Amino acid sequence: MSKIDKVESEDEFEVKRVCKGLHSRFCKTGRFSTKKEQSVYHFHRILAGGRSLFVGY
Repeated sequence: MSKIDKVESEDEFEVKRVCKGLHSRFCKTGRFSTKKEQSVYHFHRILAGGRSLFVGY
């Protein structure tokens, strides 16, 4: 098994676990946390045109 195949297999396993957890009665879904997921928030702002690719510009 190549390294990329191994990584893809691991990713698939983790994604399935997350999906299963999201369907749990203990998980409330909603918007992501702008405090805990700053990189995701920043990326979405870039896509929306609300922020420069480079912080501070």
